[in-house]
Amino acid sequence: MTEKQRLIQELIEYGFETEAGYLKECVQFKDLKRIIDEEAKEPILIVGDAIVDHLGKIREDRGEFSGPDERLSFERGFTAGYLKCFNDHRNHLVHKKEIVGSFLPELERPICFIDLETTGTDVEKDFIVEICVLKISPDGTEEIRTMLIKPPVPIPKEASDVHGITDEDVQEAPAFVQISKALLEHIQGCDIAGFNSTRFDVPLLYFSFARVGLQWDWKKVNLIDVRNIFVQKEQRTLSAGVKFYLGRDHEEAHSAEQDIIETKNIFCQQLAMYEDLPKTMKEIALYSNYGKEIIDLAGKFEKNEAGEVVFAFGPHIHKPAKSEKGFLNWMLTKDFTKDTKEVAQMILLS
Repeated sequence: MTEKQRLIQELIEYGFETEAGYLKECVQFKDLKRIIDEEAKEPILIVGDAIVDHLGKIREDRGEFSGPDERLSFERGFTAGYLKCFNDHRNHLVHKKEIVGSFLPELERPICFIDLETTGTDVEKDFIVEICVLKISPDGTEEIRTMLIKPPVPIPKEASDVHGITDEDVQEAPAFVQISKALLEHIQGCDIAGFNSTRFDVPLLYFSFARVGLQWDWKKVNLIDVRNIFVQKEQRTLSAGVKFYLGRDHEEAHSAEQDIIETKNIFCQQLAMYEDLPKTMKEIALYSNYGKEIIDLAGKFEKNEAGEVVFAFGPHIHKPAKSEKGFLNWMLTKDFTKDTKEVAQMILLS
């Protein structure tokens, strides 16, 4: 069976009978074969792009598109559908959930996708009951670690109703202090990504480390919030994101491991779908935070166009923080988060 015949058979198997018929009419297949031979590491992804180009041209030549936008819409939709079907069939599974082929840019450092299940939503005062870390190294290898953690307080019923984890489930689990050093070593120096992670998972994890006397220097890495990319592009939630990008229901929502696998899948699909997204992790991190550098996890400070640190709240909002030392001193006496106070202190000492 030739490469072309194999691909036509796969298209029919996945339900793309019309597209398979179009592909049978493609005569310029030499370029596709050359690409496959030269890029053997990820042949199916490149084959998918080549198929789309061929099919798009055929439909365009037949006058089936009213304009370039309609052809682009077809190509994006077909690419997403083809890759999704292929990955359903071929990619390795983790608890029956595939990890989508990587569209990540070249990594300067590892990236960790992190998801937490907790006793509540207060990032300073609540505790972790489950954590999952999916780590991707620059060489493309992936490792996933999931662990239940016994909090020092009972898990409220309203929290258990969300994630399904009860006091009985964590009775034999380690306390956070017991795993904190190993966890910090695992993620230290890695870029961090998650779904709503900039406002929840990252600060809650930061304060969890601080509570046991450990310092996680998140400011030296890129923080990527996949939800914020989603909101800017499609205005949806995680479950709807799984449906929109991956074409299926998110059946195990609020399981830390399944949530983070799907978040990583969505991120890869976003990079494949939106050609105008930045190409480096640093630029993607900035985009995922609406173009603003993260100064403190509570978002009380930000930078203006001149690069000055300004207040993002209160009576002096948008004013340079260094010009309001009295307000900075007032912040040090109030119930602001530890890292927010550190920024205020640093500005006062500068």
